[in-house]
Amino acid sequence: MVSLGIQKRLAASILNCGNGKLWLDPNETIDNSMVTLAWMNIRKLTEDGFVIKKSIITHSRSRTRKVKEAKTIGRHSG
Repeated sequence: MVSLGIQKRLAASILNCGNGKLWLDPNETIDNSMVTLAWMNIRKLTEDGFVIKKSIITHSRSRTRKVKEAKTIGRHSG
């Protein structure tokens, strides 16, 4: 398998995110590996949908609300 570290780092700087937030299409790894290190080629891959920025993962606050509600009743006080 071809190492795509440089392309991934370059795409991360273009999309203003970290390397972990990127998804490179596994079916297009040959095309990705053949890409020269030009910004325009990486931008074209993002426009074509071969490089995607993952969505933001939000933290659920349901457990926190449940504990806070119990504390208002008087629970968890030691």
